[in-house]
Amino acid sequence: MRTYDVFKAIADDTRRKIFNMLMASNGLTINAISENFDISRQGVTKHLKLLAASGLVNIEPKGREKYCYPNTDALRRIRTWIDQYEHPARSIYSN
Repeated sequence: MRTYDVFKAIADDTRRKIFNMLMASNGLTINAISENFDISRQGVTKHLKLLAASGLVNIEPKGREKYCYPNTDALRRIRTWIDQYEHPARSIYSN
């Protein structure tokens, strides 16, 4: 699977909502996630695949279902990027 930029992944409102749902749960099936959106299950699956490719979501098959879990390790890339602007002295672009 091609990796996907974490910033592009969170730029989409639907993907942010999916990620927020996963953060508030102990893992959800794709069907459970799909029930909360007015798009098809296939559409939700495409969003989940992009979130997984960016490292924000882990998808694990369990029996006949696929469970989705948030991966907060991927948030470090976002935090590192934001941190350079909150603490300019530590910016990767400063001399």
